[in-house]
Amino acid sequence: MCRKIILIVGAMTLAMTTVLWAEEGIITKTLPEGVPQVTTVSPQDTVASMGWCRYPRFEYSPENDHPVCEKLLRTHISLTPRPPNTACPTAFAHVDGLVQSITVPPEYRRTASLMVTWTIRVEGLSDVVTIMPGEIYDPKKEAYICSWWNGTSIQSFPGGKVQTRLLVNGTQMPTDFTASLTLPDGGGARSIQDTNCGNGALDPGEQCDLTSVANQLCPDYPDGSPGPKCNTMTCMCKSLTTTIVDPTITGSVVLTPADFGGEFPGDPLNLRVQWNNDTCMTVRSKEKFRSMIVTLLPQGNQ
Repeated sequence: MCRKIILIVGAMTLAMTTVLWAEEGIITKTLPEGVPQVTTVSPQDTVASMGWCRYPRFEYSPENDHPVCEKLLRTHISLTPRPPNTACPTAFAHVDGLVQSITVPPEYRRTASLMVTWTIRVEGLSDVVTIMPGEIYDPKKEAYICSWWNGTSIQSFPGGKVQTRLLVNGTQMPTDFTASLTLPDGGGARSIQDTNCGNGALDPGEQCDLTSVANQLCPDYPDGSPGPKCNTMTCMCKSLTTTIVDPTITGSVVLTPADFGGEFPGDPLNLRVQWNNDTCMTVRSKEKFRSMIVTLLPQGNQ
C-alpha cells in the first residue's frame, strides 16, 4: 500500500474553482479532470476544549499547616494522571466542528486523491488546584489525601504534548500518523488557602465557596473569555492565576485509492479530526481558531 503523509507548518495555497463554507461538504457532481475541488469548514461560533490530563507540578511550599500533605503532593502527585481523566494520556476526543463528508465521483474513484488538512490554534490554560477533601487522589496509597489544608500551595505547569489525528469512517488513517506539538510551559501559580476556605461564606479574595450559586461563572479569564463555573462543593481561593499559551498545530494527510483496496468507496467518506491532551493544562480552540480543508484532486478520468 502506498501512502503519502505531509506535515504542514506554514500556510498552504491551492488553485481552486469551488469553495463551500459549511459544517459538512458533499462533492457529488461530475468534475473536470485536474481541477482541484475544495471544501472548508471553520467553526465561527463554537469553542472546542479538552480538560487537563495531569496534576500540575507541586513545588516546595513550606507555608502551610500540613507538612505530610505537602510532601506527598510533591513526591506522589506531581504530574500524575488526574481523576477522573486517568486514561487521558492515550485517549482522543473529537475536535468540535472539524468534520466533513465527501463522496468521490464514480469516474475518479480509482484515480483521484484526497488531501485533508487541519489547522488548530491551541490555547493552554493553567489553573491552580484547590487542595480540598476528595480532590487529591494518591495512586500509590489508592486513597484521597490532604483532608485539610491551610496555607500556600505553589504549583507550576510544564509543557506537554497535544496530538491530533484523522478518522475516516471512524478509523484512524493512517494508523501510525498523528500531528502533534509541545504545548509551551504554562508558568507558575500560587494558591493561598486559609481557614476561611470552605467555611460556607464568600470571603474577601475568594471566587467561589459553599454558598455560591451552582454553575455561576467565576471572574473572566485574562483574555476576556468567560471564567470557569463554580462548583458548590469547592471554593476557589485567593491569588488564583490563569496563564494562557497559544501555539498552532497543523497536519495534513493524502488519501489515495490504494488506502481503500484500490478504489474509493461509493458511500460518503466521513472525515473527522480528533485531539489528545497529555498536559496539566486545559486546552481549547476558540471561535475561528481552527479549520479543516478537504481537497479532491480528480485525475485520470476512468
